[in-house]
Formats: sequence, C-alpha cells, structure tokens
Amino acid sequence: MQFKKRIVPLNKVRLAEKNFKIAKEEYVKANRIYKEKRALFLDVKEKLKACEGVETDECNELREKAKEHAKEFLINGAKMAIEHLNKIKNKVESSEDMDEDKANEIITEIDNAISKLEDAIAQVESAQTKEEVQEAAKVISNIWKDIKHKERLHAARLVHAKVWNIKIGRAHV
Repeated sequence: MQFKKRIVPLNKVRLAEKNFKIAKEEYVKANRIYKEKRALFLDVKEKLKACEGVETDECNELREKAKEHAKEFLINGAKMAIEHLNKIKNKVESSEDMDEDKANEIITEIDNAISKLEDAIAQVESAQTKEEVQEAAKVISNIWKDIKHKERLHAARLVHAKVWNIKIGRAHV
C-alpha cells in the first residue's frame, strides 16, 4: 500500500481491465478494416489516374466509388485512433501507480480527443463532395497530430510509474 499513489476500487480496476480488453479487440478489428478500406481506396485512386480530364459514366462511377471508399477509410482510421486512446484511458483509470490529478488530466485529455474524433467521423459521414471529404480528412489528421505525441507520453508515464514503483519496492525489501 505504501507505494500506491492512489486507491482504485477493485470493481473499477476490473471494469477498466474488461474495457481495456474490449478496446484492444475493437482496435484490432478497426485496424484490419482500416487496412482493407485503405487498400480499396488506393486501388480505386490508382484506376482514377486514367480518368483525369475525362467525363465518362465509368469515370464518374469511379470517382463516386473513390469518395465512398475514402469516407470508409477515414471513418475506420478515426475509429482505430479512438480505440487506441480507449486502451490508454482504461489503463490510466485502473493505475494505482499514478496520482489522481495526473490520471484525471490524462483521462480528460483523452476524452476530449475522442469527442473531437467522433465529431470528425460525423463530418466524414455527412460529406457530399470530394472537397468535404478532404476537409474532414484534414480535421482527423490534425486531431491525431495534436494527440499523437501526448498519447505516447501518457503510455510512457504508465510504464514509468509501474516500473518505478517496482524498483522502490525491491530496494526496501
């Protein structure tokens, strides 16, 4: 008990562990779908190169397919990012090695990023034109750029807190 920075009720730890496993499974699923949708999008995008400046029914159909595949690709990319953030959030929620203020700060930051990503997903879903899809892609990219270095820092803090407490514990044994 002397090495713990906060007390997390056992039921909250178990719930967080369960949610972590679910987020991990959802992340793997989202990653697989993301890769599939990305491959479809890149395939159609490659075929579209032959349609530059051409206005045929076939080219218009390819453009429409590219837009739909891009939307699916972006949505799954955002979902994958959300599940990754959920994994970190669940680890922070169940960590007794991190003080309460720091844990709350990290959880709030992650919740804000998830909320922004969910809004960006809605923006992608409602996009009607190629330009709107591109704008939504920029939004998702910017959100990820803003949180990417922070999520790595948060994950590192979790590991550091755990390892540091183990070393202290061994030093006093």
